[in-house]
Amino acid sequence: MARIWLPIVAVLVVLAPARWAHAQNSYDFENTMAGLDYEAAAKMAIEQAEATGSPVWMYNAACALGKLGKLDDAADWLVKSADAGFAGVRSIETDSDLDPIRTHPRFTEAEQKVRANAQARFDKFKAVAETTEPLFMLPPAFKAQDPHTLIIVLHGSGGTGASMRAAFYRHARKHSAILMTPDALRPDGRGFSWVYRDEAEWYILHCLQWAKDQWNIDRVILVGYSQGANICFDIGQSHAELFDAVLPINGHYEADLAPLPKEGKRPKWYLLIGANDGPAPTYAEAEQAFTAAGMEATRVLMPEHGHEFPTPDDLAKALTWCCERKPKQQ
Repeated sequence: MARIWLPIVAVLVVLAPARWAHAQNSYDFENTMAGLDYEAAAKMAIEQAEATGSPVWMYNAACALGKLGKLDDAADWLVKSADAGFAGVRSIETDSDLDPIRTHPRFTEAEQKVRANAQARFDKFKAVAETTEPLFMLPPAFKAQDPHTLIIVLHGSGGTGASMRAAFYRHARKHSAILMTPDALRPDGRGFSWVYRDEAEWYILHCLQWAKDQWNIDRVILVGYSQGANICFDIGQSHAELFDAVLPINGHYEADLAPLPKEGKRPKWYLLIGANDGPAPTYAEAEQAFTAAGMEATRVLMPEHGHEFPTPDDLAKALTWCCERKPKQQ
C-alpha cells in the first residue's frame, strides 16, 4: 500500500479552510483504505477525481477499484490518470495496491504513459530545483570553519518550509545546529507537497550536498512530519550512510518501500507518532524491523494525540535524543 507520497495532511495549525478540505479528503482516503473499506474508498476517490480532474485522485480510484476486484474499471482509471498527467513512476513500479491489475492488458499502456510523463516532469522539476536555494537558519555565533550538526526538516502535505522553521528553530539553536527546512516545490494550496518520490529523493540529497558544500557538516539529522515522515522512512533506509539519526513524526511505515540497510553506517531512529493516529501500528512494525536489522530504534507514542503536530516538549525530547553523540555503527 504505497500511496504515501500522495498528499496526506499538513500541520493543522497553518491550514486555511480550502487547504484543510483538500488535506482532510486525502487523509480520510488513506484511513479508509487502511480500514479495508475499499468500496467507500473507491467512491470517495471517483467523486474527487470527477470534481477536481486530479490525476492523483484518478490513480487513487484505480488502487481502490483494484482492491475491490473491479479490474477493468481499475485499469481504465489508471489509464485516465496517465492521460491526465500522472507521473508517479515509482508508485507504478512498487505500489502493492496495483498488484491485482498488473497483468491486465491495459496496465502496460498506462505504465508507458506514466514513464513518459515522469521523465518530462522530472526534467522540469530539476531545472527549477537547481536554481532554488533551500530555506536555512544558522545558529548564534556561527563560525563556518567549525563542525556543526545539520537538521533537515521536511514539511507535510500542503505545508511549507517556513512553518517547519517556526516550529523547530528554538530546538536547533539549543543544539547549535544548522536548520534547513526546504519547500517541496510542488504547489499544493498555499503550500507545497512531496508528490513524487523520485523528485523528493533527488531534491533532499541535492539540498544535503548543497549544505555540505557551504559548511563544515559533521552530523546529519533527518526529520519529517506526516508526508515528510514518509520521505524519511524511504531516504533514511535507501541512503542510510548519509544520516546519523532519523525522526519521522506521524508518518506511515511500509516494509516494502525500501530495503532495510543491514551493514555499514546506519542511522538511529526516533519513531514519534500520536497514539490515536491511524498508522500508529506501523511504527511498531518499524521498530521491530529496524531493531532486528541491528539499528538503534525507539518508538514513542504521544498519549491522546491523533494526526497532529507534537508539543514543544515532545519535539525537545526527540531532538535531544537524536543529537546525542554516540559511537557510530560500523
